[in-house]
Amino acid sequence: MRGLVASSEANELQVRDVFTQATLNTLAKIIASETYNAKGFYQMDAGVAIVEFEKAIMLMPDNAYAILNHGKANSDKGNLDAAIADYDKVIAIEPSWSLPYNNRGFTRLKKEEFDAAIVDL
Repeated sequence: MRGLVASSEANELQVRDVFTQATLNTLAKIIASETYNAKGFYQMDAGVAIVEFEKAIMLMPDNAYAILNHGKANSDKGNLDAAIADYDKVIAIEPSWSLPYNNRGFTRLKKEEFDAAIVDL
């Protein structure tokens, strides 16, 4: 994408630019991944969220929010090892983000891995 120009008239936003196909493909993947992530987040109580998070991750393997949510869904279903693996991936992507350490710590508490949980928490 180059030379982005945005103008606003009344309530209408006009955007003009030259987009490459690769840029459009990337943008479409981002939007679809975030859509699946949001859909999964709102279906967490229904128990079908894992599938939506997996779709989001398939489109964007480094989508830290989708992987974190996938871990939470795995933890809620009792898939504790899978949840910890998800939190490990998020930490590899975003090592300064505290939430995956917190979630991994509480998951380790569920597994009675107290020493590891203390380190995370």
